[in-house]
Amino acid sequence: MPPREEFPTKGLEGAPSNDIGWHFGTPVPNARGSIVCKLCGKVVKGGITRFKEHIAHKTGNVAPCPNVTGVIRESMMNVLKESNTKKIDKKRRKDEFLSQLTEEEDEHEGFIDEVSAIRQATRESIQSQHEWHRREEFRRSTGGWDNIYEEGRSSHGSAREHNRERTSKSIPGESEFTLRGAIPELVRSKSSKQPKVNDSFLKSFRRKIGEAVSKFIIYERLPFQLASSPWLYNLIQVATEVGQGVKLPTPYEVSDVYLESEYQRVHDWVNVLKTHWKELGATLMCDGWTNSLNQMHIINFLVYCSKGTIFWKSVDVSSVRSRDAEFYYRLLDSVVEEIGENYIVQIVTDNEVAMKAAGKKLMLKRQHLYWTSCAAHCLDLCL
Repeated sequence: MPPREEFPTKGLEGAPSNDIGWHFGTPVPNARGSIVCKLCGKVVKGGITRFKEHIAHKTGNVAPCPNVTGVIRESMMNVLKESNTKKIDKKRRKDEFLSQLTEEEDEHEGFIDEVSAIRQATRESIQSQHEWHRREEFRRSTGGWDNIYEEGRSSHGSAREHNRERTSKSIPGESEFTLRGAIPELVRSKSSKQPKVNDSFLKSFRRKIGEAVSKFIIYERLPFQLASSPWLYNLIQVATEVGQGVKLPTPYEVSDVYLESEYQRVHDWVNVLKTHWKELGATLMCDGWTNSLNQMHIINFLVYCSKGTIFWKSVDVSSVRSRDAEFYYRLLDSVVEEIGENYIVQIVTDNEVAMKAAGKKLMLKRQHLYWTSCAAHCLDLCL
């Protein structure tokens, strides 16, 4: 018989992953990729996806499960189709991104070629103008601009007089020419291409910073969601402001100097929030979590108000054998006392029987405080 008649909507607690398929199979010890079907006992090799094909009766790779119900079989087939659609869409977006990068590289290379051509043409233009000035000076020195025979002067005398005039003038050097004094068409061409220059460089820089951030996340084995972290964006902005040559902090500075300063900053921020707690009241939220591998049980406490939510503390209750209503009552009461009774007006916990009893008992002691069950946990139990 299947472990449940309805199809699950989330992963199985304690399973190797959050995949829906683990509701119907168990991993074989010391046999990677092998899964025992809970419905028919067959051992399926090839991983969780192959096992889900076994449940969904997807032909081609694995034998179908003979004991699966129609509802579960159809639901699992829909899960496989949705997963395949996501893979196709992910590949399409990846191909589009790589294609865009290739086009950007082609544009960048074309821009570099164009700039090189402009520079070469500018150098040739400067040399041409420099040579023209030399020829004109030579013509002036030999009387090219005056007809010495019509004026009745000797060619030697005219040349000497003209040489004296040249003492107050000099041939323009090549360094005196600039692009603006060269070919006007080239100047206009450069100006008109400026937006393309900016776009091309920005796209090239984006790929460069994308590769650097990706390597940091991949090789440090960090979650990919870090790429959208506002703190990573802040790091890049600050690095841009300070520029090159500034050394990164040492591990000691991070763990001692900056950790202490950040703790103090958060502490000051919490003190600011307490003014809002006192004015409008705050909600103490309690959430328990169990590690399926070592059975460690942690209870997290958070404080919420309209200005924001803060993590208050975690309590390890793994060693407590009897976590009954009296235990939870003393724990909740101590946390309320620690934060300040005048701040907390509501407590939210899950719908465990012991928690409900503890919350009601706490309301009898602190009559300004209300206990409320977690709506998300209620919906989870309903589903």
